[in-house]
Amino acid sequence: MAVINSKTTTSIIALIMIFAMVASLIVLPAVNAHDPPLSWPTYAFISVAPNPIGVGQTVNVNFWLALPPPTASAQYGDRWTNMYVEVTDPDNHTETLGPFTSDATGGTYTTYTPDTTGVYTFQMIFNGETLEGNNLGAPASAYPEIGDYYEPSESNIMELVVQEEAIPEPKVNPLPTQYWTRPIYGENNAWYSISGAWLGLAASTFAATGMYNATGNFNPYTTAPNSAHILWTKPEAFGGIIGGEFGSEL
Repeated sequence: MAVINSKTTTSIIALIMIFAMVASLIVLPAVNAHDPPLSWPTYAFISVAPNPIGVGQTVNVNFWLALPPPTASAQYGDRWTNMYVEVTDPDNHTETLGPFTSDATGGTYTTYTPDTTGVYTFQMIFNGETLEGNNLGAPASAYPEIGDYYEPSESNIMELVVQEEAIPEPKVNPLPTQYWTRPIYGENNAWYSISGAWLGLAASTFAATGMYNATGNFNPYTTAPNSAHILWTKPEAFGGIIGGEFGSEL
């Protein structure tokens, strides 16, 4: 009887410890969050290019905060959402673009086409945001910043000179007409359309190159050559333009 009582006592103690561990995991997110929530300053930046530009030509407007969303990791985590761009034309008329949502790095971009000559100004406006902990890729307890407030900020004002004369378009080197090898030099940026990789035998991710399956996995970014070509073995991309889903990036 003493042995049975001992085993029963041991089992009860084990159950109590398990319940205690589960309870601690449930309350851990609240314990790790800042109490009270903190306020953090932010710093906004903007870039407009090319500059100068001709009337009717399009400029790229890139803008970002110095701090990425603390919970952001690849496709997971929060994004900055209260991002705007104020554009003032030479007649002092102001247009507000947005709102925009950042990527995981804390920035994004838009385009703008001026319709008159003169000096335009661009300024990024961030209206502030409370970090909510959306779409997390890890337990909330890993992010004590959830619930914190990230204060509004404004970038410096960027001036864009718009002239009557159009600026030249970037030079695009022609595609090759004979056999070619890697690396593809960065000046040949149009070659991305013929240089995408075969999908290979693994999932199509950053570190692997794909596998055929019933959903029809294929490379939609590259046109295959009409002539016979030499397949690569290894290495695949050791410099220059990679092509395919990476476009003309080096």
